[in-house]
Amino acid sequence: MALITGDQLKQIQKILGLPIAQVSGITDIDMGNVSLTMGISDIVRRGASIGTIDGWFLGVLQNVHSGADGERSEIDPYNPGADAVAPFPSSVPEGWDIWLLGASLIQITPSGTLLTAAQILLNPQPFSQGWGRDDSGAPVAATNGFTVARFTSVVNDVTDLGAEAGITDQGLPHQPIRMRVPRGSTISFSSESSAAATFRALLVCGLFPSALGQDVVA
Repeated sequence: MALITGDQLKQIQKILGLPIAQVSGITDIDMGNVSLTMGISDIVRRGASIGTIDGWFLGVLQNVHSGADGERSEIDPYNPGADAVAPFPSSVPEGWDIWLLGASLIQITPSGTLLTAAQILLNPQPFSQGWGRDDSGAPVAATNGFTVARFTSVVNDVTDLGAEAGITDQGLPHQPIRMRVPRGSTISFSSESSAAATFRALLVCGLFPSALGQDVVA
């Protein structure tokens, strides 16, 4: 037998309309019957939350170009500090993982196709490297981040958006990423513009209890 406590099973209570006592009491194994069971890992993922955040949130990085140049914005998503927007915490407590699920881009101002290229990078700490070797057999210690999404142009074929939408070489406006962000890592947004412009990266993220979901690929 096991005593289930905490808020992790609140989502089951909502889905099945159960009294709270039925999802927080003692459970035992029914050896006499074969029953249809409900996998609860995804339900627990949705039910556990920090404040009013139910797992899904949007991260924003913005680059303001004063002319034809390159700009970069960067953040540690586990410690956004004063850049956190309530109810998101200024520091994510231990026991929680942030997942970078996907990215989109928009050109805020002005109108016109001014984006040369833009990339979203995940920048892990050096201790995350497991090994490295070059073509001569010498060891390599890398400090570079790696690109998880890339945009090559913008379009404004839907005027109601009020801004140009970033697209890939294939014309896709959203790029799935589905990677867990290790603690100590940063997420950065690098963009090149052909003139003065403001670009905004919209990062779809997840905030889940640790160990829920596969590592690296969701």
